[in-house]
Amino acid sequence: MRPEALETAVADDGEAADEDGKKSAKAAKTPSKDIRIDQIRALADFMNISTHRRGLRVVLLYPAEALNAPAANALLKTLEEPPLGTVFLLVTHNPDRLLPTILSRCRKFALRMPAQEEALSWLQQQGVADADAWLAEQGGAPLAVQARLAQGGREMLDALLQQLAHPSADGALKTAEQLQKTPLVDQVTWLQRWLYDLFSLKLTGTIRYYPRYRKQLAALASRADTGALLRLLKSAGERAAVAGHPLSAKLFIEDMLLDYSTLFS
Repeated sequence: MRPEALETAVADDGEAADEDGKKSAKAAKTPSKDIRIDQIRALADFMNISTHRRGLRVVLLYPAEALNAPAANALLKTLEEPPLGTVFLLVTHNPDRLLPTILSRCRKFALRMPAQEEALSWLQQQGVADADAWLAEQGGAPLAVQARLAQGGREMLDALLQQLAHPSADGALKTAEQLQKTPLVDQVTWLQRWLYDLFSLKLTGTIRYYPRYRKQLAALASRADTGALLRLLKSAGERAAVAGHPLSAKLFIEDMLLDYSTLFS
């Protein structure tokens, strides 16, 4: 079970047009990024089906943090009294975003990240150029690198990083114009990683995500106030919560970058 937005493009194409060649209402509707309550309720039919040779039913939810509030509460009722012979697998990269009551009813199995040498070797076998830089930028996750590459090049990421490395009000406005069609969730994530590197470099002298920008990060870290950095990190987290539903993408980016530039004014 997953959000509609993660369904394959093939399935979408199969429903994109009706007999008259026009898009159906379902295809025209923006796919949901949430796991919704009607999907949870639909599990009742599945759990009423007899299993093959008395095996287990397995319900997989991915990503589990995509459960919206009504769906999470509906799932909780099922987890409190799980059907006989049914196993629920909740896969999440952000367990803190799940209801504490759901977490308390689950057994947790942490899957470790691959070692850097293993990840680099695998990416190089896939023909990824600059694999070390890509791996650092994606927090050491090789599959995240592969997913990012599948979405295109790094032009938009580099455009944002250049603005972050050389902050200015004029640059913020120009960059917002350039990046307004780039997913805002991605941009907030890139900013959060940059701010983390600034904070880490200032306090410990280490960089995790953007080692290629060590010189620029060092110069900025020497100018940044620690308290202001913490405020921006908190602000970036708040922006991440609403990045999927902005009133205006361009204004969202402008506000984010102008707020960042005040750190060095």
